[in-house]
Amino acid sequence: MPGWASPQPHGPSNHEHTLTDTNLIQIWSLKDLRLLATIPLPVAPNGKAQLNPAEPRLLPDGTLYVNTFNCGLYRVRGLETSDPKAEFVYAFPGAGTKFECAVPVVVGSFWIQTDPSLGGLIALDVRNPAKPVEVSRLVFDKRFEKTHWLAADRNANRLVVTGNNRSWVLIVNIDRETGKLTLDEDFKAKGADHPGISFDLPQWPHGTTGKGVVHGALFGPAVKGQNN
Repeated sequence: MPGWASPQPHGPSNHEHTLTDTNLIQIWSLKDLRLLATIPLPVAPNGKAQLNPAEPRLLPDGTLYVNTFNCGLYRVRGLETSDPKAEFVYAFPGAGTKFECAVPVVVGSFWIQTDPSLGGLIALDVRNPAKPVEVSRLVFDKRFEKTHWLAADRNANRLVVTGNNRSWVLIVNIDRETGKLTLDEDFKAKGADHPGISFDLPQWPHGTTGKGVVHGALFGPAVKGQNN
């Protein structure tokens, strides 16, 4: 990449952004690939949580939420109009720290967010989209650092969790009535004394190639005769 496109640190003030430091989201029409709106995320209470928008998700009532890598959470209103707006609704504990909140998932009435400042997950009750409320917090053992990725098993009450370019995978259960998060203690390697699967292996079937690095993970369709 050319030098001008190299990632830069945050700008010196809340109103100065670098190439990789923005507070804008865009709405596009997929029908004709037309830009409909560019929406600024208003400054968060800590002055930083509005930066670096990350993942949009629809809530059950049709509300659109967007989180930021700086651990803010925004509600987008007026999508059906020519002038949609975003409003700040929540800051996760990682806001204002060196850690980046990454992939969330929506399960029923709950927004579940990875927050590596905790080394774990937070579940918000979003039945009132204007005022989300924390209902559960799950902090992992320190060996499972930099929580980054989440995906849901829509046929069960399971979430798969990975770290940011780490070598571990965990399964977390969610109570769809209360939002309570619990670690699946039975998901572990044979003979292991702790939950989770590690891909930090010295030897693989294809040779000694170093540890496996995990980033994303998904639940696939069931295959007859196999555990999924």
